[in-house]
Amino acid sequence: MLQVGFYKHGLDFFDRAIRLWTWSQYSHCELRFSDGASYSAFPQGGTQFLKHSCEDPWHWDYIDVLENQPLEEKVRNWCATEYGLPYDWKGIILSQVLGLNRSAPNEWFCSEVCTAALQQIGLFSRVVPHQVSPKGLYQLVTKR
Repeated sequence: MLQVGFYKHGLDFFDRAIRLWTWSQYSHCELRFSDGASYSAFPQGGTQFLKHSCEDPWHWDYIDVLENQPLEEKVRNWCATEYGLPYDWKGIILSQVLGLNRSAPNEWFCSEVCTAALQQIGLFSRVVPHQVSPKGLYQLVTKR
């Protein structure tokens, strides 16, 4: 089962700023694969796979996206091609904060890379990934 996880707890400045700016309870999102591996972009380290040890419902909301193993593998394989790319600070500032619809090529922030990954299997094809915040991705996933 491929899921999208939405982080709703962070107390640091960055988490609070994202939640305040987007009028949302969510400050981060990531894809979670059926084996428990998660994938996203992080300010420290860029795009990467992680293994979470906890599914604390006080900190995370998980939304099921699909149960099709071949499509999940297609998403995972695309994520692997983007592994290790830098965090898209330009996209955060120019698209999310200033609304100028710009991002850096070959760089990602969390909701941008999750949206682009889901587009690999035909979801949200009319959406521009760098225009999507964690709140925006939550809305896309829950309304489909």
